[in-house]
Amino acid sequence: INDKKVDLSVLISKLDEITINFVFNAETKGSETILNGENVEQIIRGFEVSDNVSIVAQIQQVREKLISLQQEIGKQGNVVMDGRDIGTKVFPEAKLKLFVTAGAVIRAQRRCDELNRKGEKVTFEQVLDNLTLRDEHDTKRKINPLIQADDAILIDNSNLSIEKQNALIDNLITNILSK
Repeated sequence: INDKKVDLSVLISKLDEITINFVFNAETKGSETILNGENVEQIIRGFEVSDNVSIVAQIQQVREKLISLQQEIGKQGNVVMDGRDIGTKVFPEAKLKLFVTAGAVIRAQRRCDELNRKGEKVTFEQVLDNLTLRDEHDTKRKINPLIQADDAILIDNSNLSIEKQNALIDNLITNILSK
């Protein structure tokens, strides 16, 4: 990506070379993303990626490749995935689909705080502008737009602590998946 423009032919030619795996990190007690053998967890969570992801996400060949990779990972079972088209395109038959959201200002503040904790110097206004633009691009794109699946449970966590949100989700998992 250069000046918000993608060299489409180069990108498409590299898609078949992409492998994505996830490795559990016992120290952080979280999953880390491995792209072609390299841990990219920190990179993909940075502002530079957030600032460019909607551009790449609109490319049909990229969407197709990612859906294929995600579905392969899902075949392993017991997978929790988040993304803007997981419940509608990647796993439309999932037993439990959650559409988790919050108000734009709250989401932007949370993201700004997260980036600043990681040492990235961004302003709230930068993050809010990025988030608003990304939401607009993702909801209006022709290929797999961001929409709530008809059978997804809406969770607005604007006024929930992470602990309360997790308790709510744990309860849903217990009640829905135990049936």
